[in-house]
Amino acid sequence: MGGPPLAVLALLLVSPWLQGRREDAIEDFKEERTRVLALSGQRHLEYGLELRKKGLTTQAAAQILMAVEASQGKNKTAELILGLMRAYEDEFWKRRIEKPTREKLEAHERRAEKLRQEDREARLDLVKWAQRADLEEQAHEELRELLLAIDEPLVFDERGRLLVLGDALGSELSERVRTGAIEINGRPYARDAFLRRVPEVARIFEKSSPELRVRSTRSLTDAEELHAAATQLLPVLSDDFGATPGRRLQLLVLGERKHFDSYLDLSGLSSHRAADGFADPVAGTAFLCPEGSSGEYVLGLALHELTHVFQYSVSPAVLPSWYIEGCAETYGGAGTFRWDGKALSVRGTMAAARLEELRAGVLPLGELLEGDALALLARDKLAARRFYAQAWAFVRFLEQGAGPEIAARFERWRTLCFGSAAGAELDKPYLTDASTSARLFLELFEKDLARLEQGFGAWLKEL
Repeated sequence: MGGPPLAVLALLLVSPWLQGRREDAIEDFKEERTRVLALSGQRHLEYGLELRKKGLTTQAAAQILMAVEASQGKNKTAELILGLMRAYEDEFWKRRIEKPTREKLEAHERRAEKLRQEDREARLDLVKWAQRADLEEQAHEELRELLLAIDEPLVFDERGRLLVLGDALGSELSERVRTGAIEINGRPYARDAFLRRVPEVARIFEKSSPELRVRSTRSLTDAEELHAAATQLLPVLSDDFGATPGRRLQLLVLGERKHFDSYLDLSGLSSHRAADGFADPVAGTAFLCPEGSSGEYVLGLALHELTHVFQYSVSPAVLPSWYIEGCAETYGGAGTFRWDGKALSVRGTMAAARLEELRAGVLPLGELLEGDALALLARDKLAARRFYAQAWAFVRFLEQGAGPEIAARFERWRTLCFGSAAGAELDKPYLTDASTSARLFLELFEKDLARLEQGFGAWLKEL
């Protein structure tokens, strides 16, 4: 019998060689990716340590966390510094902590944006590296992450090539991106986490600015009206928090409850179904479900959830439920905001009906400090409304009604929590364990709790 054809023999000999070449290319790509990620982390780490020397705690902590996140575990020094920041808490910040001026915040944002741009350019270089090595899957995965970081409409040239940061990518990769895109306001976008998880959402309307994007499944007018009001909240939050987010924030209005519930279920967050809104710290997005609600309620919900997203974006610290809900109600609670279609005012007094409802069932302070708003929403709507109102009132009392020494101590607690990213775990972004920040609060206030509870009760009666 004759042997196999020469062509078959050649294929049998060449295939292992080609497979070996591909495996070598993949290993080389991994090494290059590790180098790029480590350098990205180092840029943010060095800037974070520079900010630490200047006493800008929230901004420094955010950059140190960004160093760990951007390097994806490839920069061990960043992880070491983050560990020290958390272990030493107050002692890590050696300079006197001061609230930064708007000028300092703007200068910081320019520097931080320059670092983010350098990160994006480095990731684009990785995409092109993978393309040159014929590693299409690796190129596509890097490009997908890069497009989500850029967060702008997709642009193609006359030859159908995707333009990214001024560079045209290969036709095959460009077509793959085009095929997976979604059209919003007549322009193609890469699908973010939400759009991938809820593919049945086929039509979205958008109003966008550099600081805030509002998307709605209901109408363009809906997106435009919410954007007009919510945009005015951002500078107020920047002043009050003494920080600005390192990314554009987003509001997403889902006209149908099934889409809201579906996203939560696919994200492993079904417990949030009891609420009408959810602030996703990973996506930097506030999801709203306004089905059957009034326009004023929806606007208040948007301002409330946007406050959560803003806070998560300047610091991933996990704070107690009473604080995060009381803080958000400061800007979006019933009666605390006014919008006439042109000007937004916030930080008002909660609606009289809500305060009367609260006075009929004030929680002991210990129960408030340990309470869980989400659990109450699922179990007892009236108790939940009272919790939200009391959380708002207690935050306001600490800031304005308990005297300047308590107010200063309260501000120190918040700064320490944000500066140390208390309780945050980068691999568990939905973590709700606030035990660290609760412990820090007790360390500062436990000896005064009885006095504060008595003073709060008297103050609330006169409110």
